[in-house]
Amino acid sequence: RRPYQGNFVLPAPAQVTIGLDSEMEATLVSATDPGHPIGKIDAKQSWQGNLAAGSYLVRAQHSRKNNLVAYTLRVSATQMMAGQSRVVTVPASIPVSIGADGLVELQSFGPSDVRARLVDAAGETIAQNDDRPGDWNFQIARRLQPGEYRLLVDPLDQKHAQTTISIFAPGEVAEKPMT
Repeated sequence: RRPYQGNFVLPAPAQVTIGLDSEMEATLVSATDPGHPIGKIDAKQSWQGNLAAGSYLVRAQHSRKNNLVAYTLRVSATQMMAGQSRVVTVPASIPVSIGADGLVELQSFGPSDVRARLVDAAGETIAQNDDRPGDWNFQIARRLQPGEYRLLVDPLDQKHAQTTISIFAPGEVAEKPMT
């Protein structure tokens, strides 16, 4: 069996866990420096560590020769980042990592009324929202600097609720002024 090479991109720094099943093992490398391994994932083990924003490769192979067993590669991050959605049970405190200066949208979608507060690394509230227009889900949209944040989400009218949290970073295009 030829080794498998998968890739993933982190839009921001994050604490990452990489796991393989079916006695697979792998090496983690940066796509920009593939000759220098960052970590080794042993069979039946997970790798956990902090990674900078960037592109990464996972080079996997079975720990036994000539084995064609199906397997699953899992890459997960503790922090939410742009481009991700997560189903969460609230109340919840969700770590958020932003990798680039720009407009960021954080929002919920679900059957329960929830509100959110975004705090910076010092714990200062920088944005909050209860209901977006015509809806009980929250929506926070603002320019954020790169860094660590925390999204505090609370249900209204019940002790616990489930909702989907999404983070988007729509691209900004600089154009010539209109004349």
